[in-house]
Amino acid sequence: METHLEETYGITVYQEQVMLLSQELAGFTKGQADSLRKAMGKKIQSLMDELKPLFMEGTAKNEIKTETAEKIWNDWAKFAEYAFNKSHSTCYALLAYHTAYLKRHYPEEFMASVLTHNMKDIKKIAFFMEECKKMKLDVLGPDVNESNIDFAVNKEGAIRFALSAIKGVGSNVAECIVEERTKGEPFTSIFDMAKRMSSNQVNKRGYESLAYAGAFDSFEGIHRSQYFTVDAKDGLTGIEKAIKFSSSYHATKIMNQASLFGADAMPEVRFPELPQVEPWSSMVRLNHEKDVIGMFISGHPLNEYKVEIAQFCNASLDRLEAYKDREFKIAVIVTASRELRTKKGDPFGIITIEDFSDSTEIRLYGSDYAKFKGFFAKDNKLFLTCIYKQGWGQNSDYRLEIISVVPMEEMMAKAKRITLEIPSSIIDANFIQKMDTVFEENKGTVQVYIKVSSSSGKYEVDLFSRKHVVKTESALLEWIHSYPDIIYRIV
Repeated sequence: METHLEETYGITVYQEQVMLLSQELAGFTKGQADSLRKAMGKKIQSLMDELKPLFMEGTAKNEIKTETAEKIWNDWAKFAEYAFNKSHSTCYALLAYHTAYLKRHYPEEFMASVLTHNMKDIKKIAFFMEECKKMKLDVLGPDVNESNIDFAVNKEGAIRFALSAIKGVGSNVAECIVEERTKGEPFTSIFDMAKRMSSNQVNKRGYESLAYAGAFDSFEGIHRSQYFTVDAKDGLTGIEKAIKFSSSYHATKIMNQASLFGADAMPEVRFPELPQVEPWSSMVRLNHEKDVIGMFISGHPLNEYKVEIAQFCNASLDRLEAYKDREFKIAVIVTASRELRTKKGDPFGIITIEDFSDSTEIRLYGSDYAKFKGFFAKDNKLFLTCIYKQGWGQNSDYRLEIISVVPMEEMMAKAKRITLEIPSSIIDANFIQKMDTVFEENKGTVQVYIKVSSSSGKYEVDLFSRKHVVKTESALLEWIHSYPDIIYRIV
C-alpha cells in the first residue's frame, strides 16, 4: 500500500487511492473500483455491503490476512464519510490559493465580487458585510450617481452597494440608470433623473425603492421623507410629482419631435418643488432601508447605545455557541413579534431579535410569555440577560432562554459605580480642577472609583471619592472621552 499512500503519510485521503488499492489488494476490475468510489462518494451503504464480500474474497486470494483486510475495509468505510476526489482537491486548492491572494492584495475588489455573487441571499450578504467590517473596509449604501449594477469599488476605495440588489429595482432598471448616468453628467435631483429617464425605464416602485434605500441621499438639501409626504398644494407625494413630471416631459418631447420645429420647440423646463417637512426619525429611516435592502446599512438602531453595550454586554448573537449553558448579557432590537396559540389554546410569542452581528428567533411560552411579552414590541431596544441551553428532551436543539429584560434607555440609570483608570502622566492641577468641575455639574447616585497608575505601569493607587457621586450621562462621558488615555468601566 506504501506506493499509493506515501504522499499522504500512510492515510487514505483520496478516492483515487481507494480505486488503485482495491485493484492491487483484491483484484477489482476498473469497473468494480469505480463502483467502490461511487459507493463511498455518494455514501451508498447497500453498494458498500455488496462489494465487501468481493473485496474479502480478492484479498484472500492475494494471501492477505483476514484481520488485515477487515481493518483496511473498516478504515475505508469510515473514510467514506469524508472521501474526496484528488482531482477536485487539486482544483479547490488552486482556487483557494487564487482567492487568498486576491483577498490579501485586492481586498476591496475581492469582497465586492463576493457580495455580488451572493446578492440573492440576504443572510450571506449580511455575513460578508460583517466580514468587510472586520477587514476595515467601508461598505457604503447605494447611490444613483456612484453605484453600479453590481457591488463595485469607488475612487476612494470604498465598496458601493449594488443598485440591482435593492428590492423593486432589479438588474434592468439598474442597467438603465447606469447607462444614462455614464452618457452625461451625474443626476442633480430626482426630477433631473425623471427628465432623462422615462417611466418605462424607472417606474413608481423603482423610485420608491431607491428613495427608501438612500440612493438619492447625495442630492443636497433633500431628505428621504420629502419623497413620500403628500404636498398640500397639489395632493401629490414627491415621488408622484417626479412620475407626473416625467410623463408630461416625455410626452411633450415626443410631440415636438414630430412637429415642424423639432426639439427647438421644447419649452424651458421648470422642476417641481418637493414639500418642506421634518426628516424621518432614525428608526423610521432605518426600517424603510431594511425593507428594501434587507439590512440596516446607513446606521443601526443600537448605535445610540454603543457606550451601554461596551459597558454592560458580554456577548453577541453570532457567537451563541460559545455561551452554551452559560449566562450572558446582550443588547438587541426587536424586528418582529407575533402572538400565536398552542393546541391547548394557550398564547405564546415568536420574537425576532437582532444585534450588530446577527438575528435570531426566540419563543416565549407560559409564565415567561406573560412576564416578558410587554417588552417585545417591534422596534424596542432591550438589554437581555439570557442563557443558551438545550430544550426539553435529550435530542432537542439549543435555544435562548430569557432571564431578565431591561429597556436599553434605562441601563445607565441602573449603574452603581464608575471606575476611572487614569495614568499619572496626565494628572496636573488643571486636570484635577476640570475633573472636580465635571463631577460637580453631573451629580447623581453613581459612586466614583479612581485607579492611578505610573507611566511604567509598575505602581498603582486605588482611590474612592466620598465627596462625589455622579450621573453617567453624556456630559460626563464626553469629558472622559476627551482623554484617550483614560479607561473607564461602569457597573
